[in-house]
Amino acid sequence: MNINITQSGQGLLSVDINGKPSNWKISNKNGVWNLYQPRSYGWLLISENLAKIIHNPEQLAKRVSELIYDCEK
Repeated sequence: MNINITQSGQGLLSVDINGKPSNWKISNKNGVWNLYQPRSYGWLLISENLAKIIHNPEQLAKRVSELIYDCEK
C-alpha cells in the first residue's frame, strides 16, 4: 500500500492511498494527532497518538499504512 499524506487544512492532513484520495484523515486536537475515517455510523478513530512521528513523513506514512491495513483486514 502506497501512502501519501498532505496538509489539507490547519491541523488536518489527508491520506492518499495508491495515488488516490481516501476518506482517511489525520487531525490534531490539543497536540494529539489521530488517524480517523468517517463511517456511516459515525467515526472510526484510531486512538494511537501520532505526534512523535508527525514531522517524519517516511515514518508517518509507514505507520499509517500499517494502521489502515489492520483496520481493513
